[in-house]
Amino acid sequence: MKLLNNIFIKVIMLLLTASVLLLTINIDLKKVIIDGVITEVIKYQITSNSYKESNKKSKQKIEYKTDDERINEILESDEVQDLITKYLDLTVESMIDDSSIDEIKIEEDIIKYIKENKSILEEKIGMEITDEMIEKTKEQADEQGISKNLVESIKKTRKSLTSKQKNVLKGYGLLTSIKLRIILIILIIVESILLFILQIKKYKWIKSIATSIISAGILISISSIIVKYIVSRMSEIEILKTSILLKHGLIEVLIGIIIFIIYVVINKIKNNTRKENTNEISKDFEPTEF
Repeated sequence: MKLLNNIFIKVIMLLLTASVLLLTINIDLKKVIIDGVITEVIKYQITSNSYKESNKKSKQKIEYKTDDERINEILESDEVQDLITKYLDLTVESMIDDSSIDEIKIEEDIIKYIKENKSILEEKIGMEITDEMIEKTKEQADEQGISKNLVESIKKTRKSLTSKQKNVLKGYGLLTSIKLRIILIILIIVESILLFILQIKKYKWIKSIATSIISAGILISISSIIVKYIVSRMSEIEILKTSILLKHGLIEVLIGIIIFIIYVVINKIKNNTRKENTNEISKDFEPTEF
């Protein structure tokens, strides 16, 4: 019976480790793709193409260039990250089925972003953004038909996707979904409660939870380094930013160590209390001298 109980505890600990690991991936995967792939591509496009505006009178072209630091500040802002995330989600969803394809309105979102963040952008790029420039940007975006081109590209790509590629996209969608995040949080709570019930004596459940969290953190940290190395060696992406995975992995290791220290302290206090009680009892039974 004790053997079965120990096996069951080990299985729950493994499940808890897996749940914490998957929850971290669920939270971080989208950011890794946005920061490490999409943002880098956008940055390359911006730095390789200067903003040019024709001057009709002098027939000269005025060029505006932004440095990497300013570009990084703009691309790393919450508003731009939200915009990129939105279209990453829409693109993936539209690849699987066309229910979300009508929500693609890049031109509107770009103009809305520029208007809402005009003063911030002016400060970042070091130039005034006039109403004429915004209107011109809108006209150019409409002429280029960015949304239309993206929709057509998605439709063509969707037709050429193999069932295996569609399954990969579905897997990505599932792995980054809010539903999975909620399920994993519930699983972590349930698994922790089960460990508490099975190991309530001597507070061993605290040690088991700490071990699982440390194990998950170590696995995530190591995986982030390995994935970054493999991707840089086997693809055109020179730098894949997996630092957020490494950061969260190390945080989990630290949390696990803190929980383990709490376990050690509790046991030490409990053992000292037991010794004091034992000493008091032994004193009570000492023979009285007459």
